[in-house]
Amino acid sequence: MEILLDALRRLDVKILSTGGTYDWMEKQGYSAVKIEDLTGFPSILGGRVKTLHPKVFGGILGRPSLESDQLDMDAYGIDPIDMVVVDLYPFAEKLQQEGIEHAADSQDEFIELVDIGGASLLRAAAKNYQEILSVCQRDEYPMVAEMLSAQDGITTLRQRALHARRTMQEVARYDLDIATFYGMAIQGTAGQNGEKDGSPTCGQHPLELPNQSKQLLVQTINSDSVVPLRYGENPHQAGSFLGNLSTCFTQLSGKELSYNNLLDIDAGWHLVEDIETAYTVGIIKHGTPCGLASADTVLSAFEQALAGDPVSAFGGIIVTNGTVDSPTAQALDRLFFEVCLAPGYSPVAIEILSKRKNRILLQRDPRAIMPPVQIRTVLTGFLVQQPDNEHYENGLGHCVTEKQPSEEQLRSLRFAMLAAKHCKSNAIAIAKGQQLIGSAAGETSRVDAVRHAMEKAERFGFSLKGAVLASDGFFPFRDSVELAMDKGIYTFVQPGGSVRDEESIAACNARWGIMVFTGKRHFKH
Repeated sequence: MEILLDALRRLDVKILSTGGTYDWMEKQGYSAVKIEDLTGFPSILGGRVKTLHPKVFGGILGRPSLESDQLDMDAYGIDPIDMVVVDLYPFAEKLQQEGIEHAADSQDEFIELVDIGGASLLRAAAKNYQEILSVCQRDEYPMVAEMLSAQDGITTLRQRALHARRTMQEVARYDLDIATFYGMAIQGTAGQNGEKDGSPTCGQHPLELPNQSKQLLVQTINSDSVVPLRYGENPHQAGSFLGNLSTCFTQLSGKELSYNNLLDIDAGWHLVEDIETAYTVGIIKHGTPCGLASADTVLSAFEQALAGDPVSAFGGIIVTNGTVDSPTAQALDRLFFEVCLAPGYSPVAIEILSKRKNRILLQRDPRAIMPPVQIRTVLTGFLVQQPDNEHYENGLGHCVTEKQPSEEQLRSLRFAMLAAKHCKSNAIAIAKGQQLIGSAAGETSRVDAVRHAMEKAERFGFSLKGAVLASDGFFPFRDSVELAMDKGIYTFVQPGGSVRDEESIAACNARWGIMVFTGKRHFKH
């Protein structure tokens, strides 16, 4: 701040300031005028209202070059303001430090960090960029000070336009963080005192979704944080990432991330967030898990995940929710993989895994907050939806067969369903305990998906007897169930909802099988 104030003092600029900043400036020996002396109104409502006054906003939004504006300004004694410098309340920083769950429990504290006046000042200055320079971030102060000093306090239209663009991006990011917080706050208050929150039923759009999606689009499409990639999905396609990867992870070693790396990292990130029990390792290939297991150690989870499909694992990425230690690193080092994403690594593990210069090691940031919406381009527009956040932590669904599953079978069914949820549709996942032993993804026929998943499991030496099978969509016919039972699988989980559900249920009952309906489909295209 001092470097900017020094430049303004040399240019003999009159500075207006609110109370806290004014007091700090006075102590540092800088001259300023209190906003309340300009407006004639003190800071009120506990500091919520300080700058919201026509003499402030008229000075920012007024266009002296426009005769009608100048007449209004003269009539009401409004002096033009040439530059607006605002450091917004640190909402995003505190949200990242404290975590969204703590924020939802401390709503009053966080609500007071919702900056009204500051964001409004920046919006007004950015709107009137033809007259006003807006400065929204501390890291801009040295550059702005140098620019003003070099140009004797005069700025160009292009300079003001660039700052206006950056200002609106920052305000959009700020609003998006607040919208995310409000979403958690709404969830935390739902149903209190028997009230209805007006939330839409399944199949309707959440009321807050459109505004959130627009803010996210502003944040990404117009972002200054553009990371050039080697290419897109294929070498003949150009590609870039728009956003800030440093809020997600720290890269410890390896070459630059590719377009496909980022797609697989995203898929793996959400996978291990869903399967949070014990230590989990997933192996991702082309956006779908080819290996997945949970165990008492990261090493054991990796060995079981790799055993599920050691062929497909070649060239994939590894994701885990546990720290990679030395024994795990030694096991990983024997496999060719492109990326490992973990919350931590032992020093020896880093030394082992970073010997291959192209191998990418990423340390996940536990404070990362995923966007509240998913957006993809389609035709001439965008598709926007809520993420599929069903984790089944409160129960898997209801059993529709005469025979009921045991607790151990229910745990395995949940694991299998979460694995199927993260595979491309049509998807089938076969599990034993907490290990994925067979899967099929992206099939156009569900019975073919069942057949291919079982063939894969048997090819890698697994017995299907006692395994459980999960389907991301309903079984349209009983043929899938009968095919699986012929191979020794008698325990199933599926969404249900087919007009022929009773036929699949009857097929299970006829051979003393088990079937659970979740009531939720998990298509992933």
